[in-house]
Amino acid sequence: MIPYDNCLLISEPYMSDPSFYRCVIWLLKHNEEGSMGLIMNQMGHGDVYKRLENGEVSFPILEGGPVGQDHTFVIHTYPDLTDATPLWQKYMAGGDVDDVLERIDNNSELWVVNGYSGWGPGQLEEEIAAKAWIVAPMNEEVIKSAPNTMWANALKSLGNEYKSYIDAPHDISLN
Repeated sequence: MIPYDNCLLISEPYMSDPSFYRCVIWLLKHNEEGSMGLIMNQMGHGDVYKRLENGEVSFPILEGGPVGQDHTFVIHTYPDLTDATPLWQKYMAGGDVDDVLERIDNNSELWVVNGYSGWGPGQLEEEIAAKAWIVAPMNEEVIKSAPNTMWANALKSLGNEYKSYIDAPHDISLN
C-alpha cells in the first residue's frame, strides 16, 4: 500500500532500529519531497501536568522519533486556536501552547510529542516495499489506545492477517 497523509505506519515485529521497535506512527505528511510523522506509542521523559479545581490532569510526553529532538508538537482538538493546523477529522496540531494549556480539562484529547520521524524522497516507499512497515488507515480507537497496547491494537484493527505479528516473541532468536 502507498503511504499518504494521515495514515498509520505500523512497524513489523522485528524492526532492527530500536527507535521504531513495535511502534505506531501517525504519518502527517507524505509527498515527493519526503515524509514526516510522529511515533504515538513511545513514552518519553516526563509529563505535562495541570492543576484543576477538582484535582489535576497529566499527559505523557511521547518520543515522536529520532529526528528534531528540539521540536515539540502538540496535537489537540481545539479548532479555534490561533495558528492551529488541521490534521485529520477533529485533530489539530500546533497553535499557541499557552492557549492549549489554558484549555486543558479532564476531557481533553491531547498528545505532547518530542521529536519526529522523517524520510527523504522515496525512502519510506523503499522501506514499505522491504516489508518494514504496514500502511493502515487512520483509526481513532488506535491512536487513543494506551501506548503500551497501541501497536497490538493497530494490528488487531487490520484483522486476522496480522495476528501472528502480535504473538511474535520480542526476540526472534527465541522462536
